[in-house]
Amino acid sequence: MWAKIRFSIIYALYQILAVNWPPRFGGNRFRVFLCRQVWKKCGKNIKIGKGAQICRRLLAVGDNVQIGPNCEMMSTGMITLEDNVLMAPDVLFIGVLHRFDRRDVPIKEQGWYDPEPIVIGEDVWLGARVIIMPGVKINRGTIIGAGAVVTKDMPEYSIAGGVPAKVLKERP
Repeated sequence: MWAKIRFSIIYALYQILAVNWPPRFGGNRFRVFLCRQVWKKCGKNIKIGKGAQICRRLLAVGDNVQIGPNCEMMSTGMITLEDNVLMAPDVLFIGVLHRFDRRDVPIKEQGWYDPEPIVIGEDVWLGARVIIMPGVKINRGTIIGAGAVVTKDMPEYSIAGGVPAKVLKERP
């Protein structure tokens, strides 16, 4: 019970104060401090951009991670960001989808599929406005180009882009 109340208070502080606190007045430190209280894991040297909607319980963040401005994590499942992940602005994680199995019931009343974990490997760069879909693993050293929609796992050291994202070439 206390854990839910504590999370609710921290989440409210994040949404009301920290999410838009200017960086020049300690905004990053304030956001990281609040997130550190609720994340499963919080590494060292983390930067969280202004407007990022990421104060959630099922998030594990490694060292030297940079979360861009206005990034959003819409998931009730686990999201893992390994060491040295770099995110541009407006990256969107979608970890759960609406059910739509039946035609006789409106989609909004059919509930959700079970959440699937998302894993972003070490030394991954996600370009601006990338969308990550449920159950995806982006492996070490991969670059995802701006505007891509990642619907399947990406191999190590690849460069991917497009809708849906596909491997365009390998990194040297």
